[in-house]
Amino acid sequence: MPFDRRVWLEATTLARAGYRVTVICPQMKSFRAAHEVLEDVEIFRYRLPVQGRSALGFVVEFAWCFLMTTALSLRVAMFGRGFDVLHVCNPPETYWPLGAFWRLLGKRFVFDHHDLSPEMFTVKFGHRPLLHRMLLLNEWLTFRLANLVLTTNESHKEVALMRGGKRPGDVHIVRSGPDTGRLQLREKDPDVAGGFQHLVAYLGEICKQDGVEHLVRAMRILRDDYGRHDVGCVFVGGGPHQPEV
Repeated sequence: MPFDRRVWLEATTLARAGYRVTVICPQMKSFRAAHEVLEDVEIFRYRLPVQGRSALGFVVEFAWCFLMTTALSLRVAMFGRGFDVLHVCNPPETYWPLGAFWRLLGKRFVFDHHDLSPEMFTVKFGHRPLLHRMLLLNEWLTFRLANLVLTTNESHKEVALMRGGKRPGDVHIVRSGPDTGRLQLREKDPDVAGGFQHLVAYLGEICKQDGVEHLVRAMRILRDDYGRHDVGCVFVGGGPHQPEV
């Protein structure tokens, strides 16, 4: 944080509405302070010694994240300003034991459903039946224990209802969008287009599950098969899959 735009928008919106918001997250390259306050949001960050590149690596990474998040949530509750609601996001759905613990102590548990973890890990590592079943179980337990589910779109809501067994009234779609006060239509700038009449832009993370390589293949087909040399493409963003793209 504040690199994760969706979570940052949620946090700052709540802070502006008068809520006290504390965020627990890993350190990032540009945001390494262990503790700071930004836009009235208190942030605790922990060091991430391992970043998963394999199935085993992800297990180690998420186990570490769970332990550090648990420790820092105890710190906030016992020595900080406390909290009434535990709001967690995925992937993966490993925080349900923490949600169950804090629910026993009278806290509310909100699950912010970002991704379909079982499907995403299949894309990354192929179909591994045991891992797939474990992810489905973790997903189900998280849904069942959550007092409220926030999700990103209608298809994810269907997963919460059908696979997670949630009631429709307990699942709410919260979409992420641009700040219309900052994002405005402007006249076309030929310098930005690099001489192309049309420009395709991709903005976001470049991870294996995002399928960005399909855009590269589509651009090749557009140029080589259809002779469209007037269309350019620009990628804005980075991620672990960027070198392969």
